[in-house]
Amino acid sequence: MGSNMKVAIIGAGMSGSLLANKLNEQGVDVTVIEKSRGRGGRMSTKRLSWANCDMGAQYFTFRDCQTKPLLQRWLSEGLISPWPFEPSRIRGGVLLSSFDKEERYVSTPDMNSLAKSLLTDVKIKLNCRVNRVTRDDTDELLPKWFLWDEQGDLIGVYNWIVSTIPAEQAADLFETEPEIYQSIPKRVHSPCWAVTIATKGEVHDDVQGVFGEREVSWLARQTTRPGREGVSSEDDPHYDDIWNIHFSPEFTEQHKDKSAAMIETMAFDWLNQLLIDNDKTEGIVAVEGYCHYWRYARLSLDYEQQVEQQGCNAIVDSSQQVAIIGDWTCGGRVEGAMLSAIKCYEKLLPFITFNKKRITVSEHA
Repeated sequence: MGSNMKVAIIGAGMSGSLLANKLNEQGVDVTVIEKSRGRGGRMSTKRLSWANCDMGAQYFTFRDCQTKPLLQRWLSEGLISPWPFEPSRIRGGVLLSSFDKEERYVSTPDMNSLAKSLLTDVKIKLNCRVNRVTRDDTDELLPKWFLWDEQGDLIGVYNWIVSTIPAEQAADLFETEPEIYQSIPKRVHSPCWAVTIATKGEVHDDVQGVFGEREVSWLARQTTRPGREGVSSEDDPHYDDIWNIHFSPEFTEQHKDKSAAMIETMAFDWLNQLLIDNDKTEGIVAVEGYCHYWRYARLSLDYEQQVEQQGCNAIVDSSQQVAIIGDWTCGGRVEGAMLSAIKCYEKLLPFITFNKKRITVSEHA
């Protein structure tokens, strides 16, 4: 039995994709609205002429008992794979072992493949930015939200809105709704320059994932991840490795006005010097590069500490029929996005049930 409750989910990242999938399975009329042309949000895969590059989240974990069923389901469906490696850590420019027992996973074959799979049977509007929302409370049981795009055209009319976008963007969207606006934190994220570089030259096999310091917070050898092992054609050995480099929030803030070409050069110079200084290579050559500026990349230290103290702060307001969720509401990380979707779904279930009963009564009236 279907529900007559119409739900708009703003954002096709992990939280939006998972929630849409679960609501769709309950027969809810759900539409995902995404401003970009692809699914996955910060679980981003950039399709370039020379490779598909993981520009956003590099892996995810399943530490919470509420996400364990997802782990088993997605493993059995072949949507994710474990990424077993011994991470390294940089201290004073020296690569040191940083062995831990963390179980890390990646979506295969690309990081955005999981979101694509979750949204297979869900209605989605891509390349559509929600610029404004207005509200009609004529029907007290099913008030209506009107969503408008940047051209002032109506996107659609819905009973519930679920925002899964970064807090700063959500605050802008609900600026004309005082109660909702005041409940959304305004300074949550730090920026990140993310760079992907393809290189030629031999590098020791033990360099796979590295936790950095100062300039760089993370370095990964993308070609060691499951499903990314293939390199360029043997007939045209274009590159040997692909590297993902995430600059630190401090470095990014200091260099946010630099050109992408300049940031790529700085990233390669840093990578080459690190590998040479630690006897991991005799030298590598950059053959391709791509750079992306994430304005809302990771939680700021202050906000992360706040969430640790207060716990999940996802907002589900039944009186306004609005939910504000996303990884930032549950401590960041991909798993935080999953948790926010699970918690939102649980709070929406009574309304789904109510509307199913309502439509059944109406049919037999």
